[in-house]
Amino acid sequence: MLAFFMLSLNYLSCFAVENLGNKYITVSKIKDKNVYIVKLADNRAGLVDENDNIIIHCEYNFYRVYSPNESEKYVFYNKDEVIVYNSDKGLINLSYKPYFNDQERDNLILENNGKFGLYDIAKEKFVLPFEYDNIQNIANGTFLFEKDSKKGIFFKNGISTECVYREIKPINKDTFFILTDEENRQSLLPKMNSQPVISNAEDISKELCNIANRYFIIVKRDGKYGVEEYNKGTGDVSVAVPYLYEDITNSLRYYNKSENIFFVCKKDGKYGLVNGDTGEELSDFVYDSIENLKNSGFVKVEQNNKFGYYNLKNNKVSKIHYDDVGVDTFNGFCLNDATLIKVLKGKHLHNQNKLKHAGLVLAETCCDIVAVPVAILVGAPFMITIIVLAYRS
Repeated sequence: MLAFFMLSLNYLSCFAVENLGNKYITVSKIKDKNVYIVKLADNRAGLVDENDNIIIHCEYNFYRVYSPNESEKYVFYNKDEVIVYNSDKGLINLSYKPYFNDQERDNLILENNGKFGLYDIAKEKFVLPFEYDNIQNIANGTFLFEKDSKKGIFFKNGISTECVYREIKPINKDTFFILTDEENRQSLLPKMNSQPVISNAEDISKELCNIANRYFIIVKRDGKYGVEEYNKGTGDVSVAVPYLYEDITNSLRYYNKSENIFFVCKKDGKYGLVNGDTGEELSDFVYDSIENLKNSGFVKVEQNNKFGYYNLKNNKVSKIHYDDVGVDTFNGFCLNDATLIKVLKGKHLHNQNKLKHAGLVLAETCCDIVAVPVAILVGAPFMITIIVLAYRS
């Protein structure tokens, strides 16, 4: 008898879908309910029961909100209102104007009498009330709200800042935010945090660099630049490079058993290198410019319009008498008699002795530039991945 009853239910369900299918272009049954999402030929969606009794008229766009271990929620919206169907509770009418061009789907930006609020579909409540002049989604699940020309930020985990900032800018792929107050002082806020980890700075660089959970931030205080380190794992903040410099232009990374980070700093009008782990000055401050060479472990240094290169591993510098220094790969590169090259890195350990016998000395043992015949390069197209090119007039 039970089997016959279940078979009858399945037959009625299939019969209902078939009947509805004669009227609508798509029919989708909501799990464990005799309720169907239906669409017309113009793609407008609605909600009906198995007898085609209308629950929501086919006048809406539609999408589903996935809520693990919770009731399923379906959002029907047009330019004037939103209706949320909860598979356990039924309909939730939100008779406010929605803004769907500037948001993600778990939260609704709604307008009421010229003021904006934010509604969390999963929690079925307003997380920002109707009191803001503007709300916009600036990253996935991150909302900027504005009132009386002041700004604040709201994260989808429910954490928010005060609405007191003149400007808020996302950086580092929206994982941090620079907050600028009315006195142009800057703070750094990690995503999902309510309080900044760096505060009251004159300037914070938009370019962050990190090694695992360690983030290095160039900061200006009292007219001098330094570097502060934020450990995302522990939440600790410390000074990595002291506030001694006129400018810090960029960071350099070099991997040798462990990853190291260096900063190009300016003092008394000249540039030098500072170790980001120890704060130690590695080079003299005698260079007109310092430029990274494609993360090769070498940097290009300039003095009086002549160039050389600095080895980050052994802290040695070449003669600075070249017209230019750069890096390139062997692939597609043609040498001529005027080209001098230096091998930087052997790709395969078993090829190193062969390279040394051929007259190619690896960067780990030498910092001089070595002239290499073309024939040797042709015989070893993939043994070496990076070379330094130096040109002398």
